[in-house]
Amino acid sequence: MPTTRLLLGLVVMLPIVGGWYSSAVSQRSFGQQKPSTKRDCEPPSPWQNVSSSSNLRCKDIQSPEVSINQGVVSLAFCGYAVWSYVGRAPDGQVDNTFNQKYQSTLTKWVKAQVGSRICCDKFQEAIQRGQPCDPRVDVDCDGKPNGSDSVWSSEVGALLPDINIFKRSEGGPFDRFPPGLDPDDPSFMPPYDKCDCKWQLLEGTLTCSADGKQPHVYQAKWRCPATDNERLTRKEAPASAPCSKP
Repeated sequence: MPTTRLLLGLVVMLPIVGGWYSSAVSQRSFGQQKPSTKRDCEPPSPWQNVSSSSNLRCKDIQSPEVSINQGVVSLAFCGYAVWSYVGRAPDGQVDNTFNQKYQSTLTKWVKAQVGSRICCDKFQEAIQRGQPCDPRVDVDCDGKPNGSDSVWSSEVGALLPDINIFKRSEGGPFDRFPPGLDPDDPSFMPPYDKCDCKWQLLEGTLTCSADGKQPHVYQAKWRCPATDNERLTRKEAPASAPCSKP
């Protein structure tokens, strides 16, 4: 999957009256936050990356594991397989060359979708309680079984798991996230434990430096469906870093 090239420095800024300020306070109607209300929505995945911006701490943090065993490419979280795929040649035999390519593509895909830090404490807790979902059956709590929750990849010519820790607004304007801006960034998105639903990305805009002096900027607008509160995240990179829009 093509991506823009931009090495990002970590800057999170939210707008309030009078300009930009570094802050972690939700902004809507100039700071007046609505109370939480329960709605029909996808709950946050309990295992998702525990960042420094979250109040949640995790003792057992593991990376997603993509492996090939007896011709089957598998994706596992905390020791549990949540996706598998077998590449086959036209004659029906296992295509080992394709499987190697698929393993590489799947590894990059998962990194971009969920990052490389899974909270296995919460993963195991969700298995035991079955709340908000059993991740062995529905790893991202979107109501779709893992085996059929997929998206077509034109890059590899096969299905990939459609695992998401946030929602995208249908038809919203989104520039691709540049390299260095992914769920491993502690402020990639608003803290998941600050919303009873998955955060919804409304728009994302990449602006490359026009004069070679001002920084490149990626600004994203998010909404919590449970409260309708909105947050902006803003990332900057030096003007000397590569930047191009697709």
